[in-house]
Parts: sequence; C-alpha cells; structure tokens
Amino acid sequence: MTGTEYKRGVYGALQRAGFAKQRHALHAPGEGATVLVNAEKGFGDQWFINAGFCLHRLDPAPVERVEKTHMYFRLERLFPAHRELILAASALDNPGQPAAYPLLLDLLATEIGAGLRALGTEQALIAAYRAGRLGQGLVLRGARELIEASA
Repeated sequence: MTGTEYKRGVYGALQRAGFAKQRHALHAPGEGATVLVNAEKGFGDQWFINAGFCLHRLDPAPVERVEKTHMYFRLERLFPAHRELILAASALDNPGQPAAYPLLLDLLATEIGAGLRALGTEQALIAAYRAGRLGQGLVLRGARELIEASA
C-alpha cells in the first residue's frame, strides 16, 4: 500500500462519519468548537492520524491545518483502547498492516468518527480535559485557561 492509498482510505472513512474535506484537513463543526483531522507521514513507513480542536470563543476564524488548532493530539492517544490497531494499520511496512487497515477504516467510519464528533463541542472538550482524557497532546495556554475558567 502506498501513502496516498492509505490517506485516501482514512479520509474516505472519516467522510462517511460526517467529516468534510477542506483543503489540508477534514473538518466537522460542532457547538462552540470545530474538529480537524489529517493523516501525515511520520518516520519510515509509519503514518499518523492527528486530531485537532478549535475553540470558537478563542478564535472564531476557521483554520485549515490541524497543527494550527488550540488542541492537537495523535489519534491513538485519544482512543487508547484502539492504540495497537491504529499503529499497526498505519505502519505500511508492518506485515500485519493489510489485515489491520480495513479494521481501522471501519472504526474511523463508526466508533472513532462518532467519538471525534462527540468531542467536537466546547462542553465535551471541557469535560474530557477535566476527566484527564486530553493529557497526552498539545493544549495551548489559551485553551487551557479557557477550560480551567469554565464552571
């Protein structure tokens, strides 16, 4: 499998989950927040799926790239129960990748896609942050302050 084929499949699965392609990432608007997702090549033949969240109260202007969001995570850190599958399906040189990839696409189109969209509201992000679910990624100071100040 090539990187282009991998990315095309990931994006197609997330589009089935309600995400829309806009320039450099897939977007799903929510109440008070927007979710962005992309797939990018890491080291060697490893690919990573990244999810970012923009909080509209911090900046209502849309962003085009996951790395420009207020919170930014690798998918396997947001969904640790599926970590091994996500990483195996995303390592194109892994002998188990061809078997893991269709399972990943199914999860992206269903459970993970729905989970990302459910996180895509300001209140859901606040609750997830307070529950410790958003501890393994980048959370900008402005987002952290907004969340900590929210009652």
